[in-house]
Amino acid sequence: MAVNELAVLLKAIPILGVASTLLALAWISLVLRIWTRARIVKNMGYDDWTIIIATGIFSGLCIELIRLSALELSANLVEHFPFVANVRL
Repeated sequence: MAVNELAVLLKAIPILGVASTLLALAWISLVLRIWTRARIVKNMGYDDWTIIIATGIFSGLCIELIRLSALELSANLVEHFPFVANVRL
């Protein structure tokens, strides 16, 4: 494994973890805010709708980061361990 490939691999793992964690926290926060505004306050303002749109955009970004990190990890895995390509789950 070349030094450059190792550097890419070492960057992909934390990106995968951080993107997954932040995505989960964003959705938990959104659900709690919407539940609070809809059930307790019974008033959803324009700021709530803006947060819903922003969470959707952020989710798209995180999903792309997760997908690209997983692709990088799987490409390196198959390249260095070819028998993994034949494994079916």
